[in-house]
Amino acid sequence: GQRVEIIGSVTPGGHKGKKGQITRFVDAENPEVRLDDGQTASFYKVDVRALPEAAAQNSATQQLLGTGPKAAVALKVGQRVEIIGSLTPGGHKGKKGQITRFVDAENPEVKLDDGQLSSFYKADVQALPEAAKPAALKVGQRVEIIGSVTPGGHKGKKGQITRFVDAENPEVRLDDGNVASFYKVDVQALPEVSAAPTPMPTVAAQAAKSTALKVGQRVEIVGSLTPGGHKGKKGTVTRFVDAENPEVRMDDGLTASFYKADVQALPEAPAPPTPTAPGVPLPPPGAAKPPAALQVGQRVEIVGSLTPGGHKGKKGQIIRFVDAENPEVRLDDGLTASFYKADVQALPEAPKTVALKVGQRVEIVGTLTPGGHKGKKGEITRFVDAENPEVRLDSGQTASFYKADVRSLPEAPKSGALKEGQRVEIVGSLTPGGHKGKRGQITRFVDAENPEVRLDDGTIASFYKVDVQALPEVAKVVELKVGQRVEIIGSVTPGGHKGKKGQITRFVDAENPEVRLDDGQTASFYKVDVRALPEAAAQNSATQQLLGTGPKAAVALKVGQRVEIIGSLTPGGHKGKKGQITRFVDAENPEVKLDDGQLSSFYKADVQALPEAAKPAALKVGQRVEIIGSVTPGGHKGK
Repeated sequence: GQRVEIIGSVTPGGHKGKKGQITRFVDAENPEVRLDDGQTASFYKVDVRALPEAAAQNSATQQLLGTGPKAAVALKVGQRVEIIGSLTPGGHKGKKGQITRFVDAENPEVKLDDGQLSSFYKADVQALPEAAKPAALKVGQRVEIIGSVTPGGHKGKKGQITRFVDAENPEVRLDDGNVASFYKVDVQALPEVSAAPTPMPTVAAQAAKSTALKVGQRVEIVGSLTPGGHKGKKGTVTRFVDAENPEVRMDDGLTASFYKADVQALPEAPAPPTPTAPGVPLPPPGAAKPPAALQVGQRVEIVGSLTPGGHKGKKGQIIRFVDAENPEVRLDDGLTASFYKADVQALPEAPKTVALKVGQRVEIVGTLTPGGHKGKKGEITRFVDAENPEVRLDSGQTASFYKADVRSLPEAPKSGALKEGQRVEIVGSLTPGGHKGKRGQITRFVDAENPEVRLDDGTIASFYKVDVQALPEVAKVVELKVGQRVEIIGSVTPGGHKGKKGQITRFVDAENPEVRLDDGQTASFYKVDVRALPEAAAQNSATQQLLGTGPKAAVALKVGQRVEIIGSLTPGGHKGKKGQITRFVDAENPEVKLDDGQLSSFYKADVQALPEAAKPAALKVGQRVEIIGSVTPGGHKGK
């Protein structure tokens, strides 16, 4: 962040006399400077002099560094900001936007008002004054989308909060029918509508309106606060979206959430007539008594008509309860509807099957579940709720079934324990695909016991455990390390590299290496595909030179050191060139400025330190010197 002037020429490039700002340090003491002409370069510390900090700062520098009158307050996610500097490339100075996250401890990512998303140096960003905070949001509230941190282009739309996806960010049902989750900062509450004056209600209407709403109640839509033009329609309350606003299934089949003020309870239907009422026949002798309490999964018959829709006489299965007593039923014709308890009668229960479990072989024996799967067989992969399983059929389809449709098959004998990376043979045919007799390697488990196998022919498939038999393990390979010569011996990793050789350049995680193959390709491999080649005895002179273990093994490298490129692991054909280390791109691999002017990063194994010249007397700033060599390009010897 410091303003500096380039006062020396040890660093090549002819930047002496230029000014700029330090952006970072390439090592313990040598800085990278963004010059005022827009160039960025790394400099030796002796070439750089700090400019006075406070007194000499002009207004532009003050604004850039945040030390002047416009110094920004602490930044935070969601804050509106202005780009006031140019340290960050891209020409965004003067633009405004909103912070979406921090890419590190202090530098923010900003979604600009022109739609671009970019990361900025903290010094380039200034917080804008915060707008007055909106009132706390709540479910049912009418809101307007005022920001664009949330993608989708909804700015300017209005809608209603239906729920909160976390502690502060709401889900909004927009007036155009879309439902989306929004960042809190994008949402502004609209003024609440005052109750509109209404004509004096009748005595009956007053009585109906005073009744608290409840699930299953017949209601009429009497207001227009809720968008959609439903005023005058009738329906039944199915649930409450919050403490007071109901969801209503209307008689035209639509289901929508309404403000409580838009909904008026209708007088309840009179109790069904007793069997002794005139004109109503008595039940036949021996008729069954009303069933016990209803429960989820129970087979039922619709025996009444209080619920609209003309379902009387149909049969189905209870899938849930919309409130304490009224069930939702999936009818055998495929329709799903909510019913008043009085319309529903339990059917005699079928004999219970044995308990189902994940991995069990089953047969589909019923037709409650649509799709025509009766008679098919498969395996339970998981449970979609407490009792209804998802089954992978032998035809390859996966579907969820009602428990009543599923019967367990006798279990096959259990095989030995399997594990990831194990070589296996397919010994059974329960899994479709005709893979019996093939071999491969386990890559993962799709559930508690059934593995996914990468076959030696390149196919990847999931298998039932009973179809898979472990092969004897081969002797373990020696531990792998960076720089090691290896051979690709497996094909779990795609790409057809089996049989190729190369050298490990790095590890992509705790155990899986990246290998530069001898054909020039670089790829990441699963550890099980890679075998180390013998290190010492089998190394020829080329390998010794490549790994730095032969007679030319290099001493420790450091910034500023003269080096020669002695290997070809790094692409570019630089072998035999000389240059100077400018920095390290990681813990051991250097960046070298070659004597031909090119700047490139090299694998450590490709770089050998040159003998150091006899050290001159200690140099210091201001000292008179003579240029006596030509290691530094530019033809300055003798000056």
